[in-house]
Amino acid sequence: MYGQTEKTTLTFNFPQVLPGERTYLSIELFNSGQDSVSRLEHWIEIPTRKLSFGSARQGIAADLAGAVLKVEETPQEEDTLILHLSIQGRQPIPDGAVVEISFDVADIEPETLILPHRVEAFDDQGEEISDVDFSDARIHISLQTPDAPEIVFACFFYMH
Repeated sequence: MYGQTEKTTLTFNFPQVLPGERTYLSIELFNSGQDSVSRLEHWIEIPTRKLSFGSARQGIAADLAGAVLKVEETPQEEDTLILHLSIQGRQPIPDGAVVEISFDVADIEPETLILPHRVEAFDDQGEEISDVDFSDARIHISLQTPDAPEIVFACFFYMH
């Protein structure tokens, strides 16, 4: 998906994890041809009986923009936490991973968790980018681990 997109787009990976294990969500940015994102504000709703927020760190795209990541946790009613991630670049943020979030999964029954997500994006002039494509985050809790990639055996000979 790298390259120019019609709309500025933010995507999540879709991890599969065993109950009781740690998992990671990554958010990737894909800039449109017209917009240059310099600031992102994310709000993610976390069900605290099923997930515990571990940490958040900048991705490579945020690092390249000299960005600063601020994390704020706000407990809500009914066992919910709102995780606010603010990413402010010193210059436009290029396409790529902007943040990685770790969670510890409770020892729960298998299910697909949907984490409601809202985002606001701003250009290098501080103007809000109104047409941003994004979705909710999903984490698949399963009793089966994902298939490992096939192993390729190879021999490499070096001759001089």
